[in-house]
Amino acid sequence: MLFRSALACAVTGLPNRRALEVRLDLAFGHLREHGGLLTMLFCDLDGFKQVNDEHGHAAGDALLVTIAARLQSCLRASDLVSRLGGDEFVVLSQGVTSSQEAMTLALRLLEEVGRPWRLEGRTLHPAMSVGIAITDDPDLGGAELIRRADMAMYEAKGGGGLPV
Repeated sequence: MLFRSALACAVTGLPNRRALEVRLDLAFGHLREHGGLLTMLFCDLDGFKQVNDEHGHAAGDALLVTIAARLQSCLRASDLVSRLGGDEFVVLSQGVTSSQEAMTLALRLLEEVGRPWRLEGRTLHPAMSVGIAITDDPDLGGAELIRRADMAMYEAKGGGGLPV
């Protein structure tokens, strides 16, 4: 039980950064042996600080739990969604076969996350920015894949798009 809790986010129950690192090691090993593509979508909630500031951290935590469930609902069983911390989530997929398929997944995530959410008699419309990184290089490494997806997310946040 202690081992399992060390790999899970205390708020959302999703795998945490450490669990993501373990899964990335396995995914890069699989990529080395079998080829294919490894795709990461870096998701950052827009305006999350405002929810915490205006409604308190309990409301922010409730929103994070909702977002986690919404992200998971869009994924295949073989995909992994992980909470890195704060309002950052990543999706790791070994089943995406093209940048177009990754873009379709990102759009599905954006649509699902953007559904209205009720809080204290108000309707909020969550939004997020998504950056996509795809590799077929088994020597790239997990930290670099995360960095590339994070950079793409900041590009998306600044430009309103979905860079790959």
